[in-house]
Amino acid sequence: MTLRQTRVIFRLLFLLPVVVLGVGLFGLGVVRIAAEWTGSAGEGESISGLATLAISVIPLVPSLLLTWLFARRPQRQPPPAQASVAPRASSQKRATSPSLDPTLLMRQAEALGLEAGRSSASSGLRILRRDHWHPGYLVAAALLMLTVCVLPPSIAAGSLEITPLNTALVAFGTWISLFLILIALPVSTRSIDFIPAEDTLVIQDGRRRRIFGLSRIQALEVKLQSESTRDSEIQQPRSTRWHPQLIAWIEADGRGLTPFELITGPRSGDRSRAERHAAEMAALAEPIARVLSISIGRPEGVQSEQLAYE
Repeated sequence: MTLRQTRVIFRLLFLLPVVVLGVGLFGLGVVRIAAEWTGSAGEGESISGLATLAISVIPLVPSLLLTWLFARRPQRQPPPAQASVAPRASSQKRATSPSLDPTLLMRQAEALGLEAGRSSASSGLRILRRDHWHPGYLVAAALLMLTVCVLPPSIAAGSLEITPLNTALVAFGTWISLFLILIALPVSTRSIDFIPAEDTLVIQDGRRRRIFGLSRIQALEVKLQSESTRDSEIQQPRSTRWHPQLIAWIEADGRGLTPFELITGPRSGDRSRAERHAAEMAALAEPIARVLSISIGRPEGVQSEQLAYE
């Protein structure tokens, strides 16, 4: 999964109990309506099937609206079509350009938790960001499930029979464990390949693959990005993390200069450490820009608030 997909699923997990409640009430309402229609409804039921269906709308509608808000893309223009950023058929290949030597970039890449090496094309350079499983969260999820399944009230009752309290504990433990499992999952591997001989830039993020014309890149920019968790009551940042982001400004047909995210560095809650990471990212980008004969920094005349496409 990509980082954005992980965040969306993480937010949707908060809605899971509300969705389960709404779907349960909806199903109960349908069953009661069917029982009332066939005349087999119990006399002790105080709420009719139609009223139960109406009550189920209260948790379902907000859940659907919030799900739509979480899952949709940020409001901005759709990315350019693939043909508008692909290598130009009439462009000259950069076969005569000096090759990108990964040995010069290995130190900067290693400091950022990245890998630099040869791409599939011998004259190309690949920069790779890997993520791994986090087994500590998996162990915590397993211990939590073991606790809610074996410890009270099962031990106190002397058996593992299904009771309302046992079922509620297992459901709650499963819900919390889903968060832990999601945190333990690795973010998809992302790589960028600079291949001057073929005038090609390839961005691979998990299964998603995009191909750009290398000659379309006009500048490389290193930007320090921030992510803040806000207090819901006063809407003030509660905690902030920063990370460097390498952006390529690409000339898209009919769109002009358009920013695309190439790769990101490690996230840190320390602003000064994140700034050092940004400086190391700039050192990583400098020899690449020199080989491609492009500038470092944001080009003139572009919108300062323009977000980079992933």
